[in-house]
Amino acid sequence: KVIEGVGGGSKRKFRWLDNHRLPADWPRDGSVLEERVLGIFYDPNRDTKLALTGYDDKLRWQIATDKLESGDLIKTYTDIPKIPVRPKVGDSHPLGALPVGTSICQVEAWPGEGAYFMVNAQEEAKILRKIEDRVVIKCWDRLEFAIPETAQCVVGKNSIHPLRAMAIGSPNRMRWLGMRPRSGLWQRKDGRRGRKNHPPRPMIYTSPNEEYMKDVGLNNAKPVKGESVILTIASEGLRGRIRPNKRLIPAEGW
Repeated sequence: KVIEGVGGGSKRKFRWLDNHRLPADWPRDGSVLEERVLGIFYDPNRDTKLALTGYDDKLRWQIATDKLESGDLIKTYTDIPKIPVRPKVGDSHPLGALPVGTSICQVEAWPGEGAYFMVNAQEEAKILRKIEDRVVIKCWDRLEFAIPETAQCVVGKNSIHPLRAMAIGSPNRMRWLGMRPRSGLWQRKDGRRGRKNHPPRPMIYTSPNEEYMKDVGLNNAKPVKGESVILTIASEGLRGRIRPNKRLIPAEGW
């Protein structure tokens, strides 16, 4: 009973999504990348709409913002001027080039690693302040991240397809989406009897993915009490699976 909430559903085709708004081979000498939006399409694997864009002889799928339409021209800038620019929805800039208070999405956690924050439907972050070579953004109205000013982001808010915005409405549509019926035994705590007020969490400084994942999988984590060994497999699926903490796995005897 690993993913007992998943079953059935219609067949889906995956789209190869490009999370790098600025291509790796594009020069960072201040040149501007201009792309034409060839169409806005539905993707069954996510709630956001996809935009098919093209430049030169290349085509790619990207996450569409809420005001993006077919035929629009979107631009990607690489320079950081001394005076903040006037942002246009759909364009991409480094974080350091935008004024404080700008709504952004598809933000890189580290320059060149692709969009990491605010990639789901109707998500947006806000630029709060600038500290030296870092820009502080607020995500989900509760967490603050200090990101290098050269990290790319997209101005605006992510889109959502009308079919994903409407309520599911019936068990038949839930099975079409691949969701099995629940027993009704489990109920989410709704805070009816009150909840605690926690202080705001401290600001998080982002780091390169290689440095962030340096100690993952090594025998330096806090062990689990008892003699049992708990293993998880990434291929078991994500929906319905409890996220495990770091556990010590003995290397001897395998």
